[in-house]
Amino acid sequence: MNPELIGLLPELQVDFVKNVVKETYELSTSPEDEPQIRDLFAAASAVVSRINERNPNPSQKRLGGVMVIARTGENPLMVVQKIGDVIGGNPSAENDLDKSKIDKYAWFAYSKARELIENPELIASSQNTQDVVLNYPVLVPGGAVRFGDFIISFSGYSPQDDESVALGTAELAQLEWPGGTIEIANQLGNKRYARDLYYPLLQKEPNLTSVELAQYRDNQNFGNSRLTSELFYHLLEEKDYLGLAFYLGWSEGCDVVPKVIGARGAKETAEGYAELSLNRGILLDSVKKYYPQITTAFTRPIRRRAGESNAGAYPYMNDGDDGMIVANEKLLSYDLTRLFRAYWGEGDRSKRDPNRFFQGLGIFEQALRQANQSGWNATEFIVHLAGRFAHIDQNPQKYLRRLLSAGKLKDDNQHHAYRKLVRTMRSMHSTLWSTYQKMSPDDRREKSIADITI
Repeated sequence: MNPELIGLLPELQVDFVKNVVKETYELSTSPEDEPQIRDLFAAASAVVSRINERNPNPSQKRLGGVMVIARTGENPLMVVQKIGDVIGGNPSAENDLDKSKIDKYAWFAYSKARELIENPELIASSQNTQDVVLNYPVLVPGGAVRFGDFIISFSGYSPQDDESVALGTAELAQLEWPGGTIEIANQLGNKRYARDLYYPLLQKEPNLTSVELAQYRDNQNFGNSRLTSELFYHLLEEKDYLGLAFYLGWSEGCDVVPKVIGARGAKETAEGYAELSLNRGILLDSVKKYYPQITTAFTRPIRRRAGESNAGAYPYMNDGDDGMIVANEKLLSYDLTRLFRAYWGEGDRSKRDPNRFFQGLGIFEQALRQANQSGWNATEFIVHLAGRFAHIDQNPQKYLRRLLSAGKLKDDNQHHAYRKLVRTMRSMHSTLWSTYQKMSPDDRREKSIADITI
């Protein structure tokens, strides 16, 4: 490795940090170090991109920072690189470091790494916030974490996000450490790491024991949609999104919560379950008002049919009766809320049009009245509702995907209910049927629409 750091680190802009590093630590010159250092910085770039995506902060121009990677032991090294975008500063500031953000972040990243080098008993710089940063009169915040002989230090965001970047970099670069990064984050009390990085970026599925799951169950029955307990408010106050995801998933009746967390992250999963539960309450109130005869189709659990075992359920997630399907997870109940959400808007909740919510509710209630007048059953009502939404949006495949979710079929095996829906589409001459019929099996799989033969 080039002792001047320039060849390996072309983006480095901080001269005094290079000088401090060279004067204080013996740099490794072994070319064997270069691949691992490159991998760590590449992982850091991916992690910072994820932070910017989930917690954008353009107003304060926090779009990146500076990372220091150090190694103690027989072959010490220290390298530094800018990660992401670092812009801004205050040219008229009294302190030189405040004049340039990159100088300030580099100084902090270096100082936090040095904190761990000089205090080998510490796992992270956040464990000691009482020491000043060398000659700069600010306390050392979180951001540096030890992984055996390696130390990863980052500065650019809030202290906990800086620490999360260090943890995520180690995880993504597969820097091995007993217990893993999620265990370190739990030990440090860093809940943002699991929410913003570990699960959504790395697609990790939490593997909780029955005892650990029990703490989020709060003596509630599986699938009862209760959001008013003391535990719920405690988890909300603590911003324990992992706990909320399991609590709300349990009350929703979902037995694949770890899979959802692995795909979407704990915070997004918790918000999704809460939204589904609240929407279901609103929609069921309309069902009871405009077509009460079909209410039980959405509120009563049913027994599984022979040959449709719930093979996708995770251990300890349900009440142990694999022969029953709770009301919320019956295909019609599942589709009820997903079709409405598809019309209202999916993805970034901040960009939703509130008018679409009320428009969707109006369409929903009109469909109920028509179903009541026509004497349709619940399946016919759901097919009609999906068709109306699809006609307004001119996007039948979008609503076929919600109506016939391939992922749900794979998870819980409700083949009979799927076949009934497809037959109903055909018998009602729904425009959805013509679209579905024209799609090849490969087209359906590509769109995550179940391929059902009737």
